[in-house]
Amino acid sequence: MPERTLYRWYNHPGQSLDRRNIYMGMYDQAREVARNAARLAGELCLAIRAEMLGHPDHMEKAGHEPVTLADYGAQAIILRHVAEHFPQDASLAEERTAEFDVLTTELQRERIIYHLSRVLNTSVSLDDIRRWLDHGRGSQSERVWTIDPIDGTKGFLRGDQFAIAIALLVRGQPVVAALACPLMAYNAGTGGTEGVIALAVRGEGATLEPLKGGAFRPLRVSPQTDIHQARTVESVEGGHTDHTFSSQVLALAGVGGRPLRIDSQAKYVAVADGRAE
Repeated sequence: MPERTLYRWYNHPGQSLDRRNIYMGMYDQAREVARNAARLAGELCLAIRAEMLGHPDHMEKAGHEPVTLADYGAQAIILRHVAEHFPQDASLAEERTAEFDVLTTELQRERIIYHLSRVLNTSVSLDDIRRWLDHGRGSQSERVWTIDPIDGTKGFLRGDQFAIAIALLVRGQPVVAALACPLMAYNAGTGGTEGVIALAVRGEGATLEPLKGGAFRPLRVSPQTDIHQARTVESVEGGHTDHTFSSQVLALAGVGGRPLRIDSQAKYVAVADGRAE
């Protein structure tokens, strides 16, 4: 059944179609939207980061939280995909058009347009970006896309782990999620930086695949049951984690594994993939 037909069926539950089949179809389509958006957003972030090397080009907003050009570009890509495939869905996202207009310079906006046009392989205008950034904001829908375009901005600027987080909630319940970690190795311990995307659909499990696609495998937690060998994950930034206090607590608990320090929600991928307990 075509995607838009599925969408009409979903929003008119009185129609005589099995709701379970509707949900499965919608979840499949939403998973592909999340995957493709996460992949392209990851590519854009890496391209912008490469351009920033040696001369970090970032702004500061209220609270002195560093915000990179990649934040705006990634969110624009993600909500462009949502707008194209699920135009009636609502969104809850970090960045706003009003802040974009105030916090970016003309040169920075030109760079975002350049990178978006290259990654999307189409001409992108400033009006397109403004429209995408606020798509679905304030809409009333039982389907809501939650988006963190870059989690771990300090890691991003430092060249360490960062994540792009996307999830679809239906009536407040998460049903689809994609977490792109553009600098994480597909296979633990290899030292690779090829990037990964973790995907999950409610009731169907979770998988891990390289950022550029191709192979994929199920995500499985560690089989480790000995607390003395267990490994924890904690933030790299001392402002996020009191490393001294954490080490004392772990020692008292008998946790003997060396902590794995990772920026951002990439921590959850590490645990889900058995790289830590």
